[in-house]
Amino acid sequence: MTVQTYLDSSNTLLGTATLLSTLTASTTPFSVSDFLIASTGEPFALTEVLTITTTGSANLSLDASVADSPIPEPASMTLLGSSLIGLFIAARRKHKNAA
Repeated sequence: MTVQTYLDSSNTLLGTATLLSTLTASTTPFSVSDFLIASTGEPFALTEVLTITTTGSANLSLDASVADSPIPEPASMTLLGSSLIGLFIAARRKHKNAA
């Protein structure tokens, strides 16, 4: 079993421009894991090619994930900022009225 991971900075579907890693497992059952950091300022395509060779019958299962760092959207940040300003004004008025 071999897993190859490619990065294509031209954002071509199933692009294989730059090989990032190759993982190979030869024992059964197999498990492979890798952690990569790929950075590009433009849209890109990430392609994984999985090659499985078996003899006889086999049961196969595949789980994969790609994690991305979350970036807060501007509307959420504006809502949070407005809420904090509103709380500050309400607390200030309450403190002013108590004095």
